[in-house]
Amino acid sequence: MESQVVENKINIDKITQVTKKVNVQAILMALLLLALGVAAMSAGLFRKEINSWTNNILIFVGIILILWALILTFLKHKKYVYTATGSAVKSCDYYMQREQMETLKMLLSHAGFSLAKPIHFLENGNVCVKVLKSDDAHFAAVQVFEYASFSFLAATQLYCYTDVQASDFIAFLERCK
Repeated sequence: MESQVVENKINIDKITQVTKKVNVQAILMALLLLALGVAAMSAGLFRKEINSWTNNILIFVGIILILWALILTFLKHKKYVYTATGSAVKSCDYYMQREQMETLKMLLSHAGFSLAKPIHFLENGNVCVKVLKSDDAHFAAVQVFEYASFSFLAATQLYCYTDVQASDFIAFLERCK
């Protein structure tokens, strides 16, 4: 069975603690790849030697590097960042069975993650837990979606945790893996 596609996604723009920023590292890497690609293509096109095999390889490598730079620019030019700490935010999907959803809803509403028993996540399931978490564990946002009528529908509100609650929630997720 293939993984279900979540149609209802967490609306990141509504979370005020998360903003979209320019990914400087990706842009610099794309510029470096572009420069290497142009250098390889020009070396292949303007060489004085008549060995066409090496010229063709240089032109091919140059085209690949330029395409790689363009793809990197379009796909990775922006990233989501938790504004309070400047840490990058990543999105994760966890699946579980419907029987465990009430337990998770109770945990999310009371934010008692440090003492909670782990929940068993699956590769596929009737319930999708969408999580945004910062790399420094100071921010987490979570929303539960239930599979009904051939799509995932929101089963809970969006819960946002910061500082200690966020680190407890992220530690809870690690225990559940």
